[in-house]
Amino acid sequence: MAKILTDRPAAGRWILPMLLALFAVGCTQRVELIPREVLFRHADRSTPKLSPDGTLLAWVAEIDGNTNLVVSQLGDTTRQILTNHEKESVTYFYWVDDGKRIVYFTGMQGYKMGRLNSVDIETGDEFRLLDPPEDAKATAEFRFYEMSSDEPWNLAVGLNWRDPAVFDLYRLNVRTGETTLIEKGRENLLWWFVDGTLTPRGYTISEPDGGQSFYLRNERNGRYKKEITWAIEDDSGQPVGFSPDGKGIYIYDSRGYNSTGLAYYDLETQESTRLVGDERYDVRGVVYDPVTWEIQAARVLAEKSRWVAIADEVKEDFSTLVAARPGNLNILSRTKDDSLWVVAYVYDTSPIEYFIYHRADKSLEKLFNSRDDLADYPLAPMEPIQFKARDGLTIEGYLTRPIGKTGPGPLVVLPHGGPWSRDFWGFNADAQWLANRGYTCLQVNFRGSTGYGKEFVNAGNREWGGKIQDDITDGVQWAIGEGYTRAGEIGIYGGSFGGYAALAGVTYTPELYACAVSVVGPVDVLDYLSSYPPAWNAYRSNLDRRVGYVPRYTSGPRTGEMKDSTDWTESDRNEVEYLQSISPFYNTDKITTPLLIAQGGRDFLVRQQVTEEFVKKLREKDLPVDYIVYENSGHGLSSLEDRVDFIRRAEAFLAAYLGGRFEK
Repeated sequence: MAKILTDRPAAGRWILPMLLALFAVGCTQRVELIPREVLFRHADRSTPKLSPDGTLLAWVAEIDGNTNLVVSQLGDTTRQILTNHEKESVTYFYWVDDGKRIVYFTGMQGYKMGRLNSVDIETGDEFRLLDPPEDAKATAEFRFYEMSSDEPWNLAVGLNWRDPAVFDLYRLNVRTGETTLIEKGRENLLWWFVDGTLTPRGYTISEPDGGQSFYLRNERNGRYKKEITWAIEDDSGQPVGFSPDGKGIYIYDSRGYNSTGLAYYDLETQESTRLVGDERYDVRGVVYDPVTWEIQAARVLAEKSRWVAIADEVKEDFSTLVAARPGNLNILSRTKDDSLWVVAYVYDTSPIEYFIYHRADKSLEKLFNSRDDLADYPLAPMEPIQFKARDGLTIEGYLTRPIGKTGPGPLVVLPHGGPWSRDFWGFNADAQWLANRGYTCLQVNFRGSTGYGKEFVNAGNREWGGKIQDDITDGVQWAIGEGYTRAGEIGIYGGSFGGYAALAGVTYTPELYACAVSVVGPVDVLDYLSSYPPAWNAYRSNLDRRVGYVPRYTSGPRTGEMKDSTDWTESDRNEVEYLQSISPFYNTDKITTPLLIAQGGRDFLVRQQVTEEFVKKLREKDLPVDYIVYENSGHGLSSLEDRVDFIRRAEAFLAAYLGGRFEK
């Protein structure tokens, strides 16, 4: 178990709340208590994928408390365990080398980014790929771009070993682990654009105004030229892939529209044609033909995702699949001859279902569920909701209520991380845990969340602790007005940016919340923007516009470093004051709410020293603050042991102040 550092306030502060909680628990309707380990453990099975020839099926499986790779003959229930990691968790994988090998990613406690590994299917031999030189290990990261269509044992990857702020493009041989430099990256490069021969055809870079530009060369050895520029207002734009005939590229594009759609960009005319789009919701996610790489369908991120088929060849398939099951459909893999697909259906009140889809007769063959144990417990439905913010902006989200709950009761707001992400409909362990313990769970896709069009994203610019927080507050007021909860019975719980939102909630609206929980939440936005890793430098101009800028030297030996206060201009000083005004760290005098705070000992985004100083300032006010450091975790609680331990603590904390149930 990871070493835990905790310093809890005097127990006397908890006696009255705990007595109230015990009384409240005795008065609430009971459903079966779902054990924490069941809700938060790894799935039994996830992300099954067929080998290119369709003879083998691989998936990620829970084995002795950790996730590893297994494989079986299609139609045979006998599985072969391919990997035996005890501390590293297998997170994602790809079939390569015509099905002879699998490359897979692992995440390790405290490790900044994933690691890449290769395993031979026939022999079981495996080895670590991409071992950086010693002087680069502290900042080393990698990016996976493409697999060669002619030599499927070769991959294109980006490595920042030469310069921690720049990703160079390499060819990686997964049989030997050998890397060969293809092309050096340039400053502010965001992403390489590589074709099936692993030849770089283009790249995107960040622009000083926070937008990005796409540079392309039409010939494999030609010169790059700027092809498309997306201003920060259109920042969701990006290239997706070449058309099969090479005369155009598919792009995500919102220029001329509010929402991001899938478009075809003609390289000769330089004109875009929108293929799939929606007035309100963005398009993200596509399905390719497994041989030609033609894009055949795209996904619209509505309150429940929906697919739009583009190619005639798959329209009947998608109609059949959507009609077959009520859950959200995902396409996970397709065989090279396109006769078999692996598909998944996601639900809110049951495990994910995985099937083999036989295109010949349009039939579904059940593979397995993601979880065996969830079927034995009562799960609460997740309801899409909508309300108006105080300035008239439409806000969407989700509400998960305790089973059988009809009247008002305690509520916990669960703001998502990012903030440039969003909550989706489907099984959510945190929402189910809260509902099972007697709390209504409110998830708000506040302004700045992705998926709702560029106007919605841009409405969140420079609104940390401002209108973003107002949206969360307005969601709480909506829930009170709808009779789901009452004032004085509300808590807030979040991780990363959600942890910041929890702290901002008790800083700027302390009367609204009875308690708050923050997991690796940035307490000082100024410090957060000053300390992110070099690999994020290309995103700096975007963060400057969307959050706020940190005064930095632009020339000389300290280029890129934060300026000394003696060198600040008036504009710099105003910006620093603004960032401090939205930081709970500088506003502890406003906080009166009991807090539970978790910190990763190896967090590279939120510094432990700053969080501890924040906690110290609160305790000097005699405020109840429960603070835990998980020494082997990074920006998030990376091990199941740490997650379950913290949920146990959070459960007792919420029960003390809101009166819900807790598992002893």
